[in-house]
Amino acid sequence: MTLLSLAVRNTLAQDTTLKTLLGKSPSWDTWIFDERPVGVSLEKSSKCWIVVNEESPWTVSNDHNTMTFPTIVIDIWADPTRNTGGDKSVRSFDAKTKIKLIEKYVDAHLKTIDMADRYGLPIVWGTAAEIAARTGIVISASQKLSGPDFQPVNDTDGAWMAKYTYGVNQVS
Repeated sequence: MTLLSLAVRNTLAQDTTLKTLLGKSPSWDTWIFDERPVGVSLEKSSKCWIVVNEESPWTVSNDHNTMTFPTIVIDIWADPTRNTGGDKSVRSFDAKTKIKLIEKYVDAHLKTIDMADRYGLPIVWGTAAEIAARTGIVISASQKLSGPDFQPVNDTDGAWMAKYTYGVNQVS
């Protein structure tokens, strides 16, 4: 876990509409995970989840400021809609459709169009309290670098995962 990946996780978890598209359980109010899913199972669940990771910088730093350029990787996992009967057979092979819908909400937070929030201040990611107090992770921009890269989930009946990468300009 990094401070940035945790801040992204916490930012996404505040989106109430996004949360309705994801699974939840008694131990997790929403299935948005930092680095790896914990204590949950996708297979035959009809549910979705997001995994957030930080990877190598998307570009090199410069001599003009202390800004860093980490890469955020978002993996969106989706199980198709299933029948409620005992066999939980696939009702609709819609996992990719679910992923594309979730992508729109993730993009709304991670793909910055304006370089500041609506008040002209730098963008802050984190918990609601960190954002309000402006003590979270400060960024000047974030752009989608790639995605979706769809991959079927092995040993499941119709589940898919899609990988997205975002290049972040983080104020240090």
